[in-house]
Amino acid sequence: MMNVYFVEREDRFDYDSYDSFVCICEDDQTAKFMHPRDGWDLREERTSYEYSQTWVSPSEIERLVTVTFICSSSETESRIVCSSFNAG
Repeated sequence: MMNVYFVEREDRFDYDSYDSFVCICEDDQTAKFMHPRDGWDLREERTSYEYSQTWVSPSEIERLVTVTFICSSSETESRIVCSSFNAG
């Protein structure tokens, strides 16, 4: 059974970056390692700007706070439901 998570940055962020997202996945650690753009796993290497400059790096995961919603989902695939991007 998958859970619904709200993941939010606690650090200061700038324009052209994400500050939070809602996702469906198995646990809070999986949620923290998802990129808000498309759910890409931060532990996999990517070098494009959209991934490296718009969210926290894997070494900064402790800057994220997760909140588990009371509901659970019968979905079988992890995914991003929505995200908040601060366009500049």
